Amino acid sequence: MDLYNCLSIVYIISDLQDNKLALDILNSLELEEGVVLHSSSIYHMLLFFLERKNIPQYLQKNTAYKSCIEWFQSFLKSESFDILNKRKSPQKII
Repeated sequence: MDLYNCLSIVYIISDLQDNKLALDILNSLELEEGVVLHSSSIYHMLLFFLERKNIPQYLQKNTAYKSCIEWFQSFLKSESFDILNKRKSPQKII
C-alpha cells in the first residue's frame, strides 16, 4: 500500500493467513528502501525474514499512522465474510 495516497498496490486473498502466504508475498516483491511491514498476527513468525531483508517493523501505536492499512484490512475482511457466506448458501438458478 502506498501510504502517501492510500492506494493499494497489490494484495492477495487466501483461505488462511499463515506463514506461507506472507513469505510468498514478501519473496515475490522487489523490495526498495523504505519498505515497512505492517505488524499483524503473523509478524512474530516473520522476524527472521525481516532481519534478512532489512525491513523495519511498523509498530506505531498512533492510529493516524496506520489508518490506511487498517481501513484496507477491514474492507478485505468484510469481502471475505461475504464470499464465505455465499459459499455456504445453496445456489439456485430459477
